[in-house]
Amino acid sequence: MLIIIVSLALCSDEEYHGPSEEDVIILDKNNLKEEIFESGSEEGWFIDMHAPWCDHCKKLRPEWAQLATRLKGKAKVASLDASQNRQFDQIFDLKGYPTLVFVPPGLKSEKISFKYDGARVVDRM
Repeated sequence: MLIIIVSLALCSDEEYHGPSEEDVIILDKNNLKEEIFESGSEEGWFIDMHAPWCDHCKKLRPEWAQLATRLKGKAKVASLDASQNRQFDQIFDLKGYPTLVFVPPGLKSEKISFKYDGARVVDRM
């Protein structure tokens, strides 16, 4: 019993065991503007702006991975550690974590994006 408790205590909270995240595009200060606003991409972008320590963000993570796979070829699904990339707070009106933002298809502008406040499960996003 003690061994199990010690083993559980040693497991990292950051360890992820959910669905594959291979279809989630990772954004940061070095690639966000280029990927979304400068690449000429015609697809819409759905962005999860999160913090790694946020429990709500951790709960969303497997749903986000499934959504990325489901929308592959229809829309880009991306993730941004907003706690480390604060320069985008104003562009996307970030007020808390997680913030989900949709940048519509077509011509992209930093002034045109929409916060998503709906359900946080893949079948309803």
